[in-house]
Amino acid sequence: MPTCMAAELRADLQVQNSNSEEKGIGMLILTNRSDHRCLIPAGWAPIGAGGPNFTPLPATRVNYPGRGRAIALRAGSSAFAGLKWHTGPDCGGVTSGLGVAWNSSWIPLTYSGDGDHKPPICDSIVLGTVQPITDGVNFT
Repeated sequence: MPTCMAAELRADLQVQNSNSEEKGIGMLILTNRSDHRCLIPAGWAPIGAGGPNFTPLPATRVNYPGRGRAIALRAGSSAFAGLKWHTGPDCGGVTSGLGVAWNSSWIPLTYSGDGDHKPPICDSIVLGTVQPITDGVNFT
């Protein structure tokens, strides 16, 4: 089965309510928008800024909620990963121009907040492993 290519995937970051002005949490959703199955390799999806000239955000990779595993992603199906980051109203962090580095390419990231709230990513991000279901991927 071929590895999913950037052009076949859509990337969405759904921001969750963290009940803290200093902590952002969200779920990365990678959706196969092709008409065939493709493979998501085990591991993490690096988040960065800058469009095609991708600059990765400083990140810590954790095996959360467990070790990653390769995922055979059917057409129209999604894979999920938890993210958390330091945020704050005065940090000057980024909320736009974000994307996912994928197979030496770039997937623009749709960044949706809790309502209209889109907490900026101030300095670094914690990446959970990509998982086939949403159970347990959200950091608390």
